[in-house]
Amino acid sequence: MLGVTKPSQNADGLCADTPLWLIESARSYTIHLPQSFSPNMQSILNADARNVNLSRLEQHYYSNGMQLCHLIKKENPDIAFNLSKCLLSTLTQRLGDIISNAAHAQNKSNKLDSLEMAVFQKGKKCKDDIDTWLRQDRKGGASKKRKRTS
Repeated sequence: MLGVTKPSQNADGLCADTPLWLIESARSYTIHLPQSFSPNMQSILNADARNVNLSRLEQHYYSNGMQLCHLIKKENPDIAFNLSKCLLSTLTQRLGDIISNAAHAQNKSNKLDSLEMAVFQKGKKCKDDIDTWLRQDRKGGASKKRKRTS
């Protein structure tokens, strides 16, 4: 449709790869889940999502997954529910490591999607802000002597 792959004709009608933002404007459509959201990939992610490279799989994994859930919930509520559970499970499994890496001043992983990258950067900034505040507090507190009230 947009020059990426050639549209094809089948018994149901025209078949074309289309961006998510364009689908809602169509009168009728059927969504086939991309490989990154397929039931096989959902099984892999539900089993252990920490080692999957989401950046390579889908740069905006969570955003696109939520859009797909929204688009298919009327047509296939079970598929939408399973996909939403997979998105939540994936984020839950990976979030602890992301926060830990940000808090311990480790370099960002190249396996993060855009949402996870934003969480990592916010966590790192928060840690840096707290460290700066604590250093300032120590400097100010060391020069002042406390008076005993006994």
